Amino acid sequence: MRRRFFVANDSLHIFTKNWADQQTSYYTVPATPGTYAARYRATLNVNGLVTGAALNAAGTEAALLGYTATGATFAWLLFDFPTGRVLQGNKRRIDLPSALLVGQVEALTFTDRYSVLVSNERLATSFLTVPPRLYSLALGEWLAPVATTSSQQAGAARFALYPNPARHVLRVQTLAPTPEDSQLTVHDSSGRLVLTAQLHARNQSHELNLAHLAPGLYAVRITSAHATYSQTLLIE
Repeated sequence: MRRRFFVANDSLHIFTKNWADQQTSYYTVPATPGTYAARYRATLNVNGLVTGAALNAAGTEAALLGYTATGATFAWLLFDFPTGRVLQGNKRRIDLPSALLVGQVEALTFTDRYSVLVSNERLATSFLTVPPRLYSLALGEWLAPVATTSSQQAGAARFALYPNPARHVLRVQTLAPTPEDSQLTVHDSSGRLVLTAQLHARNQSHELNLAHLAPGLYAVRITSAHATYSQTLLIE
């Protein structure tokens, strides 16, 4: 079942799926029996089709799920918004794996403040079939409060991870010289630390063995004394 709405503050918060302009319009109606005209609130250019919407139990973070005409899947994270006005706060889009890997995503729900479950429809083409599945996704990397510095943004361009999606091996390539060693950590979708590695400044390329990790989504973080780099990794 596709659900592009959630209930909060005695209202239904509804998000449209617009094929014509790839935007979503946001409406509210009272969550009590009766006949109402939906109240328009705002429009967000999601550059795709919204298929699911959810709000966490605390009412502090919301998420929209969707896909594009080219098969890319995404989530929009909504946070720091006034009560009942979810599009008036901060917004962040995160790219999820292609529909060829995870199917056509259709719904999501929060399991705690920073974690969601994502479901997909069966996808069948002439060359592959993706069955219906349920995925867990940890959002703490993007939503949990952290202390940030200007050097963190600079660190984002220092490393490249490939291949992504990966199977048994992940390579970490240094794109810019680093004066100090860095620490790499990998967390699974539940937030559990599953891999650590030391990246030595004198080496431009590092190879990590992923054979012991189950297929799924992981958060990779590389931290040095002055910068932090983060990226989502899919293991097939």
